[in-house]
Amino acid sequence: MPRTNTPCTATAASCYGSTMVAVKSAWHCAWSPSDDNHFANAYDGFWRILGGSQMLGRAWHIALPFYVKPLADIPSKHRKRAALRREQWRVIGESARTVLSRHVTALQARARIPANETAGVP
Repeated sequence: MPRTNTPCTATAASCYGSTMVAVKSAWHCAWSPSDDNHFANAYDGFWRILGGSQMLGRAWHIALPFYVKPLADIPSKHRKRAALRREQWRVIGESARTVLSRHVTALQARARIPANETAGVP
């Protein structure tokens, strides 16, 4: 579910702006009525934890960077695991940002070239 690719998703979104939009559980392509509770927890609950707010229609609005609870507010028995997870997210995020920034920079540079100079260029 969303937790597996969260660092990359946040990094990709942050390359383009300061917010992202995420799908509500009931609008997910694999959602079925029998899976409602599972999807509501895995998606809607997750976006809510990250500070998301429901938009009208099919989506959540989420500010970047994601909200994370201060480590001091996390029970001591979970603090070490939370700190490790955040460090892993940071490393993944930096790596993704390095790779994605090359593509974003290339797209931005290409967007500044006048249209008549790119005629016939795929």
